[in-house]
Amino acid sequence: MRDKIPEITAAQGKAYRFNIASKDEMLDLLIHKLQEETSEFIEDNNAEELADILEVVLSLASEIGIDESELLEIMKKKRERNGGFSKGIVMEFTP
Repeated sequence: MRDKIPEITAAQGKAYRFNIASKDEMLDLLIHKLQEETSEFIEDNNAEELADILEVVLSLASEIGIDESELLEIMKKKRERNGGFSKGIVMEFTP
């Protein structure tokens, strides 16, 4: 869950228990969260869900030792080399 949820929950007077995931658990939890947020975006197609996906992707990158600027640089290089996804090109292989 997002980092401030325990404080928000406590401020609402709700009683919950929280724990901190181990380093070993973190990657799996973030991958699961990415799947969850992607499903929500597919259902709702809104900016809030898209922002959640980006937040999880940045956390995943950090978890594997890549900071945001490095990830964006990798994305830029791939876009320069292979293009983006804006033109709607669909490839069909023919026999």
